[in-house]
Amino acid sequence: MQLDLLTQVAQRYAPLILLAYMVCICIEISVDYLLKTKFYNLDDTLQNLMMFFVNRMTGGLGGAFMFSMLALAEHFSMWKFHGMAGWIATFFIVDLLFYIQHRFFHTDSILAPFHEIHHTSTHYNLTTTLRASIVLPWINPLFYFPAVILGCDPLAVILCFSLIQVYQFFLHTQYVPSLGILEGVLNTPSAHRVHHGNLPDQYGSNLGGVFVIWDRIFRTYMTEPEQLTYGVRGVPMEKNFFIAQVKPFSNYFKRWMKQIQKERI
Repeated sequence: MQLDLLTQVAQRYAPLILLAYMVCICIEISVDYLLKTKFYNLDDTLQNLMMFFVNRMTGGLGGAFMFSMLALAEHFSMWKFHGMAGWIATFFIVDLLFYIQHRFFHTDSILAPFHEIHHTSTHYNLTTTLRASIVLPWINPLFYFPAVILGCDPLAVILCFSLIQVYQFFLHTQYVPSLGILEGVLNTPSAHRVHHGNLPDQYGSNLGGVFVIWDRIFRTYMTEPEQLTYGVRGVPMEKNFFIAQVKPFSNYFKRWMKQIQKERI
């Protein structure tokens, strides 16, 4: 029943969200052209869009898989949140779990390749949001089943997770300046630009979804410097779509094999 409801929500709102994305991207490209800021690159933009549409084609399966895994976790829950307070609690819990997932992605672990591709572009614009591994949706349930164990409804978890994803889209722009008192509380374009910097301390900072209070608590918050260079240091951007998807995993495997060889010596 809930899966049917989730499907209905996706069918109703996903086209509107997609349309909003495309309109905002077109507006930003137009501004970039008029101001000659060169925030966009044709090859980079086309690759980002390709990744997005491939992910959308498999998105239904990924969403159904995530819901199925969360529904299984529901059997181990001792209680359940209800009403508006339950939705608010669910949103904060999911946002905290987003931070935890994101922090794992920025460690030198087997989880890192699932996210590295999002950072390999040396450009930063709204299409950067769309740049993601096509296998990422299949490991998302690993991080969000604790929310269900704590009493969150599986459907509410997925909806909150989706809202965070939509919010993240609007963070990937260089045209929005610092937002003053909101900095350090909400994740803002300024805070997220730091996160896409190619220095190690920048790359591991500002990991929150909607809120950066988690970064404040766990000391990963960083304010925006005057200049930023985007990308992952030492990892060039691959123009070929398939190589770009596979390369983070092959690079991790090579590092892992070298580490094993060192330990044997």
